Amino acid sequence: MTRTIAVTGVASGIGAKVAALLKASGDRVIGFDIVETETNVDQFIPLDLGDPTSIKKAAAKVDGVGAGAVGYYS
Repeated sequence: MTRTIAVTGVASGIGAKVAALLKASGDRVIGFDIVETETNVDQFIPLDLGDPTSIKKAAAKVDGVGAGAVGYYS
């Protein structure tokens, strides 16, 4: 069964590494970041966690997350 997992900070650092590991395991990755990337994601959604409007727009675009989420949340 393929899991769908959301990862914030997917363009670099820990987020990028987590996305790569999840993809290698066969998971579907929805990636969020300010910097756009197509690497190791099935769907990219622009997101600025410091901007409430950006968060609302990103949340409206999410499709099918149910297995988990990875990233920094405050």
